[in-house]
Amino acid sequence: TVLDGLIEYLYTKQLLLVLDNCEHLVAACAAMVSALLQACPGLQVLATSREALGIPGECTYLVPSLSLPEPGQILPPAKLLKYEAVDLFTRRAKAALPGFELNKQNAQAVLKICRELDGIPLALELAAARLKVMDMEEIAGELDDRLRLLRGGDRTAPARLQTMRASIDWSYQLLPESEKILLRRVSVFAGGWSMAAARAICADQALPEADILDLLDGLINKSLVLVQRNHHRALRYRLLETVVQYAAGKASQAGEVATLRDRHLAYYRTLASQAAAEIEGVNPLPWLKRMEDELDNLRHALEWALATNAEAGLQLLTQIDLFWYQRGHVREQYGWLESFLDSPESQGFLLLRVKALEIQSYTLTVYMGDSDRARACTEKGLDLAREIGDRRGEAAHLYATGQGDVIAGRKLYEESLAMFRQLADGFGQARVLAQLGYISSNDPEKACQYAQEALVLSRKTGNQLSISRRLVALATLACRKGDYAAAEPYIQEGVSIQRKLELRHDLAESLDVFGRVAFRQGHPELARASYLEGIALNDVLGRSGENIWPYVDLAYLNLRLGQYDQAHLGFVDSLVRLHGLENMGGVSYIIDGLASLAVAEGKMERAARLFVWVDFNHRKNGSFRPTNEQADVDQDLALMRAHLHEGALTAAAAAGQAMTIAEAIAFAINEQR
Repeated sequence: TVLDGLIEYLYTKQLLLVLDNCEHLVAACAAMVSALLQACPGLQVLATSREALGIPGECTYLVPSLSLPEPGQILPPAKLLKYEAVDLFTRRAKAALPGFELNKQNAQAVLKICRELDGIPLALELAAARLKVMDMEEIAGELDDRLRLLRGGDRTAPARLQTMRASIDWSYQLLPESEKILLRRVSVFAGGWSMAAARAICADQALPEADILDLLDGLINKSLVLVQRNHHRALRYRLLETVVQYAAGKASQAGEVATLRDRHLAYYRTLASQAAAEIEGVNPLPWLKRMEDELDNLRHALEWALATNAEAGLQLLTQIDLFWYQRGHVREQYGWLESFLDSPESQGFLLLRVKALEIQSYTLTVYMGDSDRARACTEKGLDLAREIGDRRGEAAHLYATGQGDVIAGRKLYEESLAMFRQLADGFGQARVLAQLGYISSNDPEKACQYAQEALVLSRKTGNQLSISRRLVALATLACRKGDYAAAEPYIQEGVSIQRKLELRHDLAESLDVFGRVAFRQGHPELARASYLEGIALNDVLGRSGENIWPYVDLAYLNLRLGQYDQAHLGFVDSLVRLHGLENMGGVSYIIDGLASLAVAEGKMERAARLFVWVDFNHRKNGSFRPTNEQADVDQDLALMRAHLHEGALTAAAAAGQAMTIAEAIAFAINEQR
């Protein structure tokens, strides 16, 4: 036979046999190579194919896409050209458009095209060829329909290499029917999927669940599905975006899209329900990471829910509320909630609307600093909760209303606490008790009782997030009393939990307290590092309003270390940012800092005017400085009085009392240095 003759010829040879593009003859190639290798001891074979031959002795190497910079890297054009995808695109662009050069103006568009096309050489070549009739930004903007865009390749090349669609068609037509069905169906996922998700969404009578594993293995072997292996994360699978668009087109032709999207939404709605219970438990980290892995799928499901099933969308959003804000997606969640609440289809789901309004109120208060809109949300949510008899929702909205009402806050908190007690809601009770402790600073013992009870309740529930918050609250109360030694173990344990469980939102707040304790315990550089870490984390999370406080404490640190110019800059910048947020306590805290700075610099009349304004406003509002802050101010007041004669002190005091808040801020900011 021909094979016998080939074996006889190769038997004595020492050589490498290259077999290119075996995919359409993979079984025949496998049989031939197996026979040759068994008979010819000096023979080695290099075979290229979209799938392995599957014979003994074979070592497979998955040819990667061309290299690209890491996401988020900002590089100059010269460094971008060191990456294979950018280099290939640039060279093909020059061929299509003589005189083309990669520069600062077009570099980001080129990088976007290379990323969107996953570094696939044929796709990059076809995209670059379009520069004859399109500019770079137009090409980048058309990639949502890339199969139509990526055509017109080398006329001398095989037909399958002249358009991107033909290239994928070549692979698709070689698939057995069951693998074609699975490839179509996995196009419903966004950003990847798990084996469990594939079985739940893609299986039916035509594609039994028991077959999914082997069929997926077949698509992986044929290089159509990629395996994602991340350290300490579950195995996931994904399609290149170009394959997603092709497979989704096939699913549309088969009339499967609506059914697949419904199943996809139902699966992620159920997954969110499971996640909610786990995130509020003893070890939320695995589920926080899992939902982060599924974020693109959550978005995909919400898009479909907004068009077809508002109830499922609201459930998905509100059940995993802790995920959205702990992982830094609060503003995105807010946008989705706004869309669903505005949807006519959502008007009948009253329980879900109550919860959604509660979340919106929190976001408006903490992230956007919009107290008027937050108040409107809480009022609307409270009225609705009472109307439908939602006691938990009513308790939550009473708590939220208390945060926006300084005068009636205590009564609202106590009413909320009583309801949470009736409902045996430990998490809700702990949250309200912590707030009661916060507003009871004029009675330190009572404040600590509230905070300790909140910690006991949290430890009973096992909710690590709640435990860490209560520990930080106790540390804060100890700081206010000036007992930093007592604060240290609380803040250490609280921050340790938050770091271990990657509770980013809470950690951003706790680092500020950690820094204060570190400084007072004699570790100024640790305090500085803590403040800077908190600032960076707030930036990542989009907590611009909350980012004022670590900047203020950093200014206080610089003041105590004698770095007066840096302290002044920090105080003034923070005061400008805070102005308009209706936070009189915050304004007073910063102006106290500027007054202390004036004392340190020997500007005693200025210091007197600022201190008197703060004292006058505390008396007017029924507020006061915490013990630790008052101790620092008392030291500065003693220095100030020692340097000012009685007449100057009286004049400065009169001027300070006469200032409005706007005048006080202007005076504090506009200092000649």
